[in-house]
Amino acid sequence: HPDKLLLRVGSNIELRQIPDFNVIQTLDVSENGGFLCNIDPASMNLLYHHCDSLKVCKINNLSETIFIIKSYEKTCKLFNNKLLTYGKGGITFDITPYIND
Repeated sequence: HPDKLLLRVGSNIELRQIPDFNVIQTLDVSENGGFLCNIDPASMNLLYHHCDSLKVCKINNLSETIFIIKSYEKTCKLFNNKLLTYGKGGITFDITPYIND
């Protein structure tokens, strides 16, 4: 979605419209902070780390978590609904069967 911008602003993750920067959606991650990992270009799911877990939500609905897994890893990436890590030689985990749609 080239007409939208995803930002970490204060204690929120915000999805904003371009070019006027109006807020479309806000996700409050103030409790223990939040870390944006990436947006999966294949599925358009957002991966972020919050508290002690990796969480996935649809980019057009930040308020609904569709997948969560306990993890302290903040450098994971999501591609085609597969979690990719760098540790221990690299690990991939397909979350497709576990996504709550």
